[in-house]
Amino acid sequence: LSLVSTAPLRVTRIPPPRCVALEGEWKGPSAGGQRKEPTYLNNPQYRLRVSQPASIVLVLTCHDPASEEAMALHVMRNKDAKKMDRLSGSHALVAKSMMQGSYTYWPMGEVSLELNVDAGPAPYFIIPSRYHPGAEG
Repeated sequence: LSLVSTAPLRVTRIPPPRCVALEGEWKGPSAGGQRKEPTYLNNPQYRLRVSQPASIVLVLTCHDPASEEAMALHVMRNKDAKKMDRLSGSHALVAKSMMQGSYTYWPMGEVSLELNVDAGPAPYFIIPSRYHPGAEG
């Protein structure tokens, strides 16, 4: 790499992104449905903590090509709950998946969202959900 500039430069190497892939499913009671449902928090939950501020891209992929059930991703946070294993009670919505300019559930095999997160003792909770309670997959 060579850089030529008429002004002072400061160049630093950007570390490669980290990638984590997790398997999960909506089955039985864990098929909690959309956010408006009282069973929403029964959906699978993934706790996320970062050691420094970061930009994160989340991608939810359904591997069942026959499924047309709409799905979405939500990221929640309860700053008072520093050691929670699972989100419950009051919480704040931090981000939600968006497709074609709409924050709706999307009946496709993949949804994603990008967000900036900060470090701190309170974890983020990633909640993938399907629109209808009981919709397994």
